[in-house]
Amino acid sequence: MVPPATPQITSDLAAATLTLGVSTSYQIEASGSPDSYGARGLPAGLKLNAKNGLISGKPSKTGTFTVTLQALKKNATTGTATKVFTVVQAPSFTYAATINAKRNANVNIRPKVAGSPAPSFSVVAGSLPPGLSLNATTAAITGRPTTVGTYNFTVRGSNSAGILDRSTRVVVK
Repeated sequence: MVPPATPQITSDLAAATLTLGVSTSYQIEASGSPDSYGARGLPAGLKLNAKNGLISGKPSKTGTFTVTLQALKKNATTGTATKVFTVVQAPSFTYAATINAKRNANVNIRPKVAGSPAPSFSVVAGSLPPGLSLNATTAAITGRPTTVGTYNFTVRGSNSAGILDRSTRVVVK
């Protein structure tokens, strides 16, 4: 009796980038008429349908995941391959609509920042009051404003997953 042919993974094995919380699917394809499929090391939030080889769901954790794909056939060697999934998150941060500050007094505004890979921040419209600066890594606005006035500006957070602009103003009295 001729042993059954070993299944071979034939689906696209190029690295894939997925976005945190966004529905996705990936089909494991294989030659050799596999009976079922396996996947070890999937990103959290993704599940495999072992009967048809469909991986689907919403990734719930960022990071890089090396997944071992399997095509199984009874009485045959299992076909395996590796696919890398990178789960990214677009930048997220916020400031109050108006930030009140006193001339020559310390300002230390540190928004909660999220994003993967780590976003970078810059002022893309308007300007900060003289004496204040924006930290390009943390989005913190710090310093001692030296000039009374109202300063409108927009801060942009960006990474490979996206761009987010937040407009605010600092009123220096």
